[in-house]
Amino acid sequence: AAAEAAGKPAPEPPKDPPTPDPKAQSNFTDPESRIMRNSDKAFIQGYNAQIAVDADTQIILAADVTNQAADSPHLLPMVDQVVANTSRRPIGVLADAGYWSESNRQGLQSRAMESIIPPEKLRHREWRAARAPRGRIPRNLSPKDRMRRYLRTKVGRRRYRRRQVSVEPVIGYLKTTQHCRQFLTRGLAAVRADWRFHCAVANLAKILRNAGGHKSARPSGTPR
Repeated sequence: AAAEAAGKPAPEPPKDPPTPDPKAQSNFTDPESRIMRNSDKAFIQGYNAQIAVDADTQIILAADVTNQAADSPHLLPMVDQVVANTSRRPIGVLADAGYWSESNRQGLQSRAMESIIPPEKLRHREWRAARAPRGRIPRNLSPKDRMRRYLRTKVGRRRYRRRQVSVEPVIGYLKTTQHCRQFLTRGLAAVRADWRFHCAVANLAKILRNAGGHKSARPSGTPR
């Protein structure tokens, strides 16, 4: 096909043509999309949509779409996008367990931002029922254990709960009110533009509903 497009004669096929890997897959409708798991743990052909939300106002500060299934690699780029979009530095970042990694922790630390990210998925009933730790923090605790310990403290629990009332309602609004449950465009660039358009509409609706009701606040990014 490449030779034909360049106006050259097609090469002779090999006597023993190579056999593709049985597990190899290619989507001819949208080759830039990838097979991923959705929130119901089902496999779909799609993209990974990301948003960062101000924890005080629920305003979307950054939005992006990639064809990379894992969430962890998106954390620092989303934080940097928040800074670029707002010209302000978040004081801290709340995120779910999918964003935990040592490189992310160090990256936020180098940006002078506090990170509150559980190292593994929290079982909320057990987490809420767990007793708060007492005494001094042991010196030999690893960063993961320090985060686990902090999330069991009263302050840690109170602060991490803000994620449930900041980014989660925004995602629910996008899905239910704006019916943004799937993308109707093809190609990474078009899907990204579609997603950011939905996010801009959500912001405008939020601002119009609360015009004059909020004071200016320093952004506190909450990626999802």
